[in-house]
Amino acid sequence: IRDAHLAVVFYTGKEKLSAKEVKKICLNGNIYIQQSRPKSLPGTIASIIVQFENFLNCTHAETIEDISQRNKASWCTLYCGGSARIRDDLRDFSKKSRVNFEYEMFDW
Repeated sequence: IRDAHLAVVFYTGKEKLSAKEVKKICLNGNIYIQQSRPKSLPGTIASIIVQFENFLNCTHAETIEDISQRNKASWCTLYCGGSARIRDDLRDFSKKSRVNFEYEMFDW
């Protein structure tokens, strides 16, 4: 995570992270932690990519489709969890938007 320019974590564990734990994690880089899941993960991820690319590269993209494939190739959606539905939704989003996708299932 230290190599990433940006990491956004939607943490939905049963036990909430303490403020001290969140602060300690965020000290490792440009990390944002939200202790809930957004209404639309694909929509939120697309919006984050568009806004970050517009800021970083001074572009005026309105949708993820407006971003060059070269720039999208530097992004990766990572899912760690136990929901096959969420994994599949993110895989479909990543395939459609041509953004890298990796996952680790908690199915042990």
